[in-house]
Amino acid sequence: MITLQHLNDLDLINRVILDAAVNDGISDDASKNHEIQQLPHTFECLGIYQDEEIKGLFMLVPQNAVTAEIHTCLLLRGKEAFQAGELLLDYLFNNYQKAISYTPSTNKKALFYALRLGFKKEGVLTQSFLKNGKLLDQTLVGLTKGEYLCQLQQR
Repeated sequence: MITLQHLNDLDLINRVILDAAVNDGISDDASKNHEIQQLPHTFECLGIYQDEEIKGLFMLVPQNAVTAEIHTCLLLRGKEAFQAGELLLDYLFNNYQKAISYTPSTNKKALFYALRLGFKKEGVLTQSFLKNGKLLDQTLVGLTKGEYLCQLQQR
């Protein structure tokens, strides 16, 4: 069973973000293999657990009163990853009206994941992510609460 729980333990957060299966996909040149020293007070971290074992996390960063940016660090794949995403969206839309995320052009799996969860491409931030010495584009994806509720009715 997949569950989400608030997570404030920096050692556990760093264990997830520094995992080889996660770190390269989420990091730019300046952040690769760097630990988080403290969690900014506005950030909300939700651990993804499967049978009480940490399997990833979602970091929510409020952009304003109605929009939250999502950072995703998954150790899960397949059906369980999508279950975690649905739990996150249920949680997020109890507090916000809009969810956004950015996916670097090299992280096709992240873009696929977002689109499968119902996000739509909303724009491109050109040359906004430095990876292996190259400037890459990022795709901005977004989902409104109304769109999400409509998707739930269609299931």
